[in-house]
Amino acid sequence: MVDGVAVDPPVTVAQAERLAAAGLLADRPDTLVAAWDRLGAVWDETVDRARKLPDEQVTERVGGEWSFVETQRHLVFTTDAWIGRIVLGRDPAFHPVGLPPDFMDARMFGIDPDARPSIDEVLAIRDERRASVRDLLAGAIPDDLAREGQNGFTALGAVQVVMFEEWAHHEYATRDLARLGSPDAGAGAGAP
Repeated sequence: MVDGVAVDPPVTVAQAERLAAAGLLADRPDTLVAAWDRLGAVWDETVDRARKLPDEQVTERVGGEWSFVETQRHLVFTTDAWIGRIVLGRDPAFHPVGLPPDFMDARMFGIDPDARPSIDEVLAIRDERRASVRDLLAGAIPDDLAREGQNGFTALGAVQVVMFEEWAHHEYATRDLARLGSPDAGAGAGAP
């Protein structure tokens, strides 16, 4: 428990505390939907800022970190891994536009890490994934969240790890957009 909210693995106490500080730690379907919607609104603002950049900048890496497009690809992979595979049991679960962490072999998931999808293509898939998570949460009951999926993680743990990934990568993306000199660079930066 962190601030009276149940936290399930693989989310750590430190990650849960960061989510709580951002107002995104939740453990019930209604509070998870509200947190997901807040996070989605913040991402929408950030995507609008990124779209004002020239195409070459949304694919530019800053300080050796992923580009904005690569970050969006990673979040597709994260949702596919934790929601598609762990919670929903989909196999194959991974969209080829996704991007796993560098320490994983993307090809074992049917993903070409060197692919260069457009920002529009990646964001369309991101929108589908975001909507599917929201639909899952809106249709859930507390017992659904306690159900174990693949690898023994609960649906709640899977949703919380996706929430943490979304929030953490939003921080990285806003930091990097500011470094690229995006219009409205300071708007929406930091926690939602």
